[in-house]
Amino acid sequence: MDTNVLEIQVKEPIVDWDLKLLEHPNSVYSAEQKIAVMTNYFVYGNLEKASKYANVPYDIVRDWHTRSAWWTSEFEKIRAAKQDELDSTFTTILHDCMSHLKKRLVEGDVILDKNNELINIPVKAKDLAVIGAVVFDKRQLLRGNATKISQSSSSLQDLEEKFKQFSSKLTEKK
Repeated sequence: MDTNVLEIQVKEPIVDWDLKLLEHPNSVYSAEQKIAVMTNYFVYGNLEKASKYANVPYDIVRDWHTRSAWWTSEFEKIRAAKQDELDSTFTTILHDCMSHLKKRLVEGDVILDKNNELINIPVKAKDLAVIGAVVFDKRQLLRGNATKISQSSSSLQDLEEKFKQFSSKLTEKK
């Protein structure tokens, strides 16, 4: 394994379920089935698919979605957990990309030469400039720093001239 690659273990997100809300003595469906329905609804955004994949009748699922006191609070837990999971996946991909990018910057791009052999050639200056600019901008954004300088196009002299024009139009109307 490359020693420059950061090994990241992704764990299942921990969800604090309020099982008292999900388990009801008169309900035919378990808390796990209700969680499965909500998870499928989050993934597919469709109550019919959530019903089908969790093997719970659509009318029951629609009723849970529209009338159950527990749906909103418990669904938000799924949304947060899945968002954390997605964020973790993106972060892992980003780390892998940055590791490979760093390696390519040092070792160069791999190409097939005329003898059908793989060789490394230095990264072109134009590509280095683009990579450097993008990485710099993203780092600045992460730090909360500006990525561009915005200047007002109007100087004091420009404002004075506009004011004079405006005041002359007002005096002409009188």
